Amino acid sequence: MPLAIILHRPLWPLLPFIHSSIHLFTFFFLFLFSSSFLPLPLSSYTRSRQIGRCLHRARSLTALLKNFLEKGLTTSARAISNGSRTSPDISTAMVQKALLDSHYHGRNSAQTLRGLIQVEDTLCAEEGLGVVCPRGASTLFHLVQFEADAYHSMLRHKGGLVFLKRLSNLADRGCYYLSQKLYKAPLTFGNVSTSPPRSLRQTSVWENKDGQLSGLLHMLRHTADGLAGELVARRHYVQDVQDVQDVQENKHENKQENKGGRHVLQKSFDPRFLIFEFITGFLLRKRQYELVTDFLKSHQKGESAVHQMIMGAGKTTVIGPLLALILADGKRLVTQVCPGPLLEMTRGEMRKKYSNIIPKRIYTLSFDRSSEDSNSVGRLNRLYEKLNNARKQRAIVCTTPEAVKSIMLKYIDFLQQVEAAPDLIRAPGGRIGSALSAKASEKAKDYKQKQQMSDVLKKIIGLWSKKEHGVALLDEVDLLLHPLKSGEWAVGSRQ
Repeated sequence: MPLAIILHRPLWPLLPFIHSSIHLFTFFFLFLFSSSFLPLPLSSYTRSRQIGRCLHRARSLTALLKNFLEKGLTTSARAISNGSRTSPDISTAMVQKALLDSHYHGRNSAQTLRGLIQVEDTLCAEEGLGVVCPRGASTLFHLVQFEADAYHSMLRHKGGLVFLKRLSNLADRGCYYLSQKLYKAPLTFGNVSTSPPRSLRQTSVWENKDGQLSGLLHMLRHTADGLAGELVARRHYVQDVQDVQDVQENKHENKQENKGGRHVLQKSFDPRFLIFEFITGFLLRKRQYELVTDFLKSHQKGESAVHQMIMGAGKTTVIGPLLALILADGKRLVTQVCPGPLLEMTRGEMRKKYSNIIPKRIYTLSFDRSSEDSNSVGRLNRLYEKLNNARKQRAIVCTTPEAVKSIMLKYIDFLQQVEAAPDLIRAPGGRIGSALSAKASEKAKDYKQKQQMSDVLKKIIGLWSKKEHGVALLDEVDLLLHPLKSGEWAVGSRQ
C-alpha cells in the first residue's frame, strides 16, 4: 500500500464604519485582488462565491458589532443616566435609536442615549400628565419614535391623560396602535434609584455576570479574523512560472546586443484543485495544498507518506476526497480506509462531493471470513470484477481495516490448508482401495476449490500492490496501525 494518511493571530478591527460601506469595500477589494487570476468561467464563479462568503462574514460582523454595542449601552444604563435608570428601565428600541443616530459610534451613542433619557424623564415629570401616568408617557414617547414635538401634538389631539392611561392598558395587553406594537414600560418605571451611579467599567463588570459581553467579544474577534482571512485569501496552487523566450539567433553575442531575451510572467496551476474548489465551495488552505502536494510527490516516487493534522483541519473532508480525485485515473484502485465508526461519515462525504458535477461511484467493501461469500469461488470472482471495474471507472472504494485484514488472513488460511493437504489426495487411484478412492476424490475437489479461491484472493490483494499502482488512503492511521492493538479471527468453520 504505497500511500497512507493521518489524515491567531489577534485581530481586533473595531473601527467606526457604516453598514453598507463594508459591503462595497469587500466587493471592490476582492474584485481587484482576483482580477489577476484565471480569466475562466470556472474561476470567475469561484471568485463570486468567495465574494459571497466575504459579504456573509461582513454581515455577521456587522450584526455582532450592533449586538455588542446594544448590550454595552444597556449594561451601562445607570452610569449613562447618572443613576436615574437601571438596565430594565431602558428599552431596546431607545438603544437602537441612539446607535442609529450616532452611526454606531460608542461615545456618541452614549451621549445620544443620555439625551433621550433626559427627554423621556422630562415628559414623565410634567404636571397632571406624566406624573400621574409615567408608564403611559413612556409608551407614547416610544410610539412617536422619540420625538418630543410629535409627543405633545398627539397628546393634545387624543385627549391628554385619558389617552395615556388607555395606551398604558393597551401596552400591558400587548396590543398594537397605528400598526406598531406598543412598548410596555416596566412596573417600576418612574421610581428614581437613590443609589449612586457607578462608572462604565464597574457597571459592565457588575451587571455582566453571565458573561454575555465577554462571549460577544470572543465572537467578534473570531468573525473579524475570518473576514480578514477571506479578504487576503489566495489560491496557493497558482504558481508563477517564468518563461524565457530567446529570440536571438546568435546566443554568443555581447551583453549589449543580447537584449532579445523576453521574460514573460505566467500563471501555472493544476485544474483539479480549481475543480475541487468549485465542487466544495471553499478555498483550499495553504497547509492543505502543501499536504496534498507532499503526498503526490511521495506517490510518484513509489514511497509511503504519513502526515499529522489536528482535528477539524480537513483530513476526511478535504485531503482524502482531493487525493481520491487526483489519483483515481482509471489505472489504479483508490481505497479509503478508515475506522469503523467513521465509515458512514467518510462515505457520506465522498458521495456529497462526487454526486453532481463530477459523478463518481462510491463503493463499500465489506468482507467477513465466516460468511458464505468468502467461501465461494463465484462470489469471490464477482468481488474481484467489481473492484477491477471500480478501478477502470475511477471510482472510490471505502472500507475498514477489519475487511482488508480479513481478506489477507483468508488468503493465508487457504494457502495453509492447501499446503497441509494429506498425501492421500495425491496418490493414484489404483494404489488405494475403492472406499478410500471416493473419499480422496471428494477431498481433492474441496482442496482444489480452496486453491481456486486463494488464486482469486491473490488477484484481489494484487489490486493494492505496487505493480498495479494501488493506493490506500489511511485515515486516522495511528488507530489503524497501532502496534498494541490486536484483533481476533477464528480459524476453521463456525461450530
